[in-house]
Amino acid sequence: MFKARRAVQIISFAIFIFLLYATSYPLRVVPGDLDIFMRLSSLQMFATWLNTGHFISKFIPAIVVIFLSIIFGRFFCGWICPMGTTLDLTDSLIHAPRLNVPNRNRFKKVKYILLIIILVAAYFEANLAGWFDPLSIITRTVVQVFLPSFEFITRLLLSGMTPIPLLGTLAVDARSFLRTTIFSLQQPVFHGMAAVLLFFLFTVILSTYNRRFWCRFLCPLGAVNAVISKFSIFRKHVDQSKCIKCGRCVRNCKMGAISESCVDDFKGECIECFTCVRVCPTKALSFNPGLNSGSSTIPVNMSRRTFLVSSAMGLAAVPIAR
Repeated sequence: MFKARRAVQIISFAIFIFLLYATSYPLRVVPGDLDIFMRLSSLQMFATWLNTGHFISKFIPAIVVIFLSIIFGRFFCGWICPMGTTLDLTDSLIHAPRLNVPNRNRFKKVKYILLIIILVAAYFEANLAGWFDPLSIITRTVVQVFLPSFEFITRLLLSGMTPIPLLGTLAVDARSFLRTTIFSLQQPVFHGMAAVLLFFLFTVILSTYNRRFWCRFLCPLGAVNAVISKFSIFRKHVDQSKCIKCGRCVRNCKMGAISESCVDDFKGECIECFTCVRVCPTKALSFNPGLNSGSSTIPVNMSRRTFLVSSAMGLAAVPIAR
C-alpha cells in the first residue's frame, strides 16, 4: 500500500500540473473540469456555503471527498493533495527531523483555530479561505512562480542553443513544439511573484521544525478532514500483544499522529500513509475497517474560551479582509 500511495501521489500531481498548463491561453481542451482540484476542497465548499447562503453544485467533488473520508479517513491529505505531495518531496530534500517532541502536539489546535476564523469571516461575507486553503496556495505558487520560471529558463536555454551547429536545429524544433503544445503564446509574468514564493518557502522552512509542519499544525483544510476522519470506518489497528514499544512508528510518523506510548493516537491526524506499518518490526500495525482499534484517542484540547476567542478573531478579520 505504501508503493500504491506513492504511485497515486505522482499520478495525481501530474494531473494537477497538466490541468494548470491547460488553462494557458489559448485553451486547447474543454475548460469544464480544469478547476477540479479546487472543487475538491471541503474548506472552500463550507466557506462559500456560509458566504452565499446556499450550496453550489460545483462543489459536488468535495462532497465525494467527504464521503470517502468517512470510509477511509484523512486519505486526501496523504494521497491526493498536491500541497501534501510537494511537502513530502521538500521534506525528503531538506531532511526534516524525525523526532516528534511531545510538547509540540499542543500546536495541533492552531489549524482548528484558523478554521474557525475562516468560517466565521465567511459567514459575514469576508473570504479568507482562498488565502489559506492549501489547494489555493499550491495553485498560486505553481502558476505564478514555478511554471513561468520553467518556461523562461527553457526558452532561454533553447535560444542560447540556436547558434550551435546541429543542436540549433533541434533547439528550434523543440521550441516550436513546446510553443504549440505546452507553453503559452507569450512568456507569462505575474505581479507579486516574490510574495507568493516567499510564503511557499516559509511553509517549506517550517518543515525543518517538524515534517509536514503545515499539514500538522496550520492547514485549515486538514482540520476539516481531521474532524470528518474521526468518524472513519477504515482505521489503524494495534495488536498490543505484538507491540514491543520500540518507537519506530512514532519517529517515522509524518503527522505525529501516534503518541509516545506507541499505542494511543490523535484520531483524525493520520493521513493513511502506511509508513508506520512499513517500519514496524513485529507487524503489530494494520489498517482495517472496524471501530475497535486497540488504542485510545488523545483529544486535541479546544476549550470554550479558545472557540470564543477564535470567533472574535474571525469577526475582527472581516473589515480587514474586505
